[in-house]
Amino acid sequence: MSYYTSHKQMRKLAVGIVTLLMVGSSQVMASQSDGYSKANASVSSRERDSSAEDTFTTQTPIFALADQTATVKEWLDKGFLNRDKYGDPAADYTIKQNTVMDISKVNKTPEDEFNVQCIAGVYWNCDHGFVDMTGHSLTLNAVGNSSIERHHIYSENKLVMKNIKELILKGENGSPKNYILIKGKNTGSIDISNGDQDATLKVEDNDKDEQAKTLITIDAFKGDNDNPTANTFFKLKGTLESEAKNATLAEIKNGSVSLDGVKFTTEGDGILSVHVKDGGVFNANSSFVGNELKANEKKRDVIIEGNMLAEGTAKGESGKIGLALNNSNSHFTGLIGVKKGEAHMILSDGAKWNHMSEGMAMNDITSSHLTSFYGDKGVIHQNTPKEIIIDQYSGNTTVIYTHKNQGLEAEDYIGGDIRIGKFKEGSVITVSTSNENIDNYEDEIARILKNKIQVEGDLGIEVKASEGLLTAPRNFFTLFIDRSALQEDSTEDPNIPDFKLRRRDAKITIGRSGLTGAKVDDSLYFGAGKANLQKYPEQKDFTIRMRNEKQSVLMGEEGGKKI
Repeated sequence: MSYYTSHKQMRKLAVGIVTLLMVGSSQVMASQSDGYSKANASVSSRERDSSAEDTFTTQTPIFALADQTATVKEWLDKGFLNRDKYGDPAADYTIKQNTVMDISKVNKTPEDEFNVQCIAGVYWNCDHGFVDMTGHSLTLNAVGNSSIERHHIYSENKLVMKNIKELILKGENGSPKNYILIKGKNTGSIDISNGDQDATLKVEDNDKDEQAKTLITIDAFKGDNDNPTANTFFKLKGTLESEAKNATLAEIKNGSVSLDGVKFTTEGDGILSVHVKDGGVFNANSSFVGNELKANEKKRDVIIEGNMLAEGTAKGESGKIGLALNNSNSHFTGLIGVKKGEAHMILSDGAKWNHMSEGMAMNDITSSHLTSFYGDKGVIHQNTPKEIIIDQYSGNTTVIYTHKNQGLEAEDYIGGDIRIGKFKEGSVITVSTSNENIDNYEDEIARILKNKIQVEGDLGIEVKASEGLLTAPRNFFTLFIDRSALQEDSTEDPNIPDFKLRRRDAKITIGRSGLTGAKVDDSLYFGAGKANLQKYPEQKDFTIRMRNEKQSVLMGEEGGKKI
């Protein structure tokens, strides 16, 4: 008799089973199992004798099919599964201990009559019922080397897991390619919560082979005339924590994934952290109200490292990504590609976006693209030549560029441009670089950095160095005549006074070998360039003269410091 013998078959064998129970049924039933019930019989007897133990260990999946008394017998015996008024399992699990489930030895699915698709630690295809962990943790190990598809959790209907303190998914060699899988025709869902506390979903990965894996997969069909995200979803009221190697966080087709908080880092190439398509939606610490992204009321850390991609269909079904990073612990590292999809971001309160390729080598993502962006004291580190395109910008944000050399040429800056379509009135963007190797070239560097922001209109653009605004620390240049250079027979007037120029009236030409082409006239205009001492060290004394028709002067001091 298979472990998955139906309830109807069990009724036919009722008399025989009663007799077996009287003489020691656990040994007899174990001999007829597929390697599953044998282990369960010993575990069950041990648990009955030691109910005070903190952890309940089992090899029996949480199985929601009705009429499956044999399949869920251990849960019934423990008092963790309720019966309905007809005496059948009610799919209402109330588990009163920390539980560790290992289904590595399960190598057989139930009979075909139940249309079970795979092996899973939690297998759910009921439109009712729940798994109530009563404030305890549940650990699932789905390792196995059989050819049968296996998962930690599988749902094609409404799975509610409540009052769960921690859900731990263990991964080792032979782990599933899809840890959590939701399927169905607008029917599958998983809702995980812990009352008014945060639930924690942990992925512990010891996969030495580093096979590619996806933590959350939604592969659903769109129901007739239905919104595919209305009933097909994964929702975690808490935080997902994972350092799984070579992993994708979420792969979503016709459904939605919502994580209140997430800490996802990975190692490996050829992967995306998030991939949404065909109407799929991904939200971290956020939700969409219509087409507007809103941050959740309670702030949680969002840490995601890995490129993202939002794709749509020719029929206009857009994949959609929403990220709300709104505290100093939050950061996203990666590119965000859009192909007929949408991506929206909130970046505030010290959160960071490290704009660089992470994970999958996305040569086909020519730029990151955001449908909307709202900033409020967030920071973008532009660390790749790939541009960032923002259709709708609002708020205030700092974009930091790194530079080489003295930062005097556009090519000295690694990061690509920021291209902004529309912006909300009053919005500001600050462009910044470090002050390394920067001397008194503020105006030229400011011009280069300002040109990194490509926008039409009056968007406020400020430019600063790491230790202050890239504007002159003093308001004036002081130009003076170096009278020591005058010859006794000079026709130049030794009494020409020093004079000052306001910086905004000065045009500085950078990149020439020295102070050249200068003139001083009533318009208070001059063109000059500081000597490039790295290339022309002999010009350290600034002996090149500024001339006009009447006198020859040397560039002298600015606020008392040699320039």
